[in-house]
Amino acid sequence: MAETTQNSQISPKMLILALIALVITLGGGASVMLYLGAFKDPEVYRSVTQEYHFAYINHKGAYTNIDPILEEVARNLKEANIETVTACALFMDSVSEVEEADRQSKIGYLIKRNDYIPAPLEQMTIPSREVVVATFEGGTLLGSHKAYSAMRDWSRANGYQLSLPAFEIYHPDSKVEYQLPIHKKQY
Repeated sequence: MAETTQNSQISPKMLILALIALVITLGGGASVMLYLGAFKDPEVYRSVTQEYHFAYINHKGAYTNIDPILEEVARNLKEANIETVTACALFMDSVSEVEEADRQSKIGYLIKRNDYIPAPLEQMTIPSREVVVATFEGGTLLGSHKAYSAMRDWSRANGYQLSLPAFEIYHPDSKVEYQLPIHKKQY
């Protein structure tokens, strides 16, 4: 009976290839996290907004995946020869209090005051108001979590009460501006 022994050593080439694969995987993951803003904090401050005018479509359901609605609004505005530059959304309900299927929002684009808005779009004006603003550049899912948490922390630290609706402005440079109306707490 002859016993065979197998050489179980890892060759230097395999070790180098495994090390390179590990570095690429970690580097790629870190790059994606950097791009999404995982290592950034939102900038939070109190502001009094300008008056906003926007054209929108009413939406009922999840606040995620609003891109198809924005595309529909953009298509309608383009047909009316109105330039679409700054997308926005007005979220009426609290995600912690209203079931996802019942959440109401208005999804659309900022417009000029005198733009004629064709059906089926609606338009509204949001008056100037006192808000807490959080700006974030990166992924919107991660950004919204970071922004709303930071606004909650800011309001607690500064004696303000947050209210709805939330207004989000999606700037063309990938920066998102999150706004919540505020008022001083009454003690």
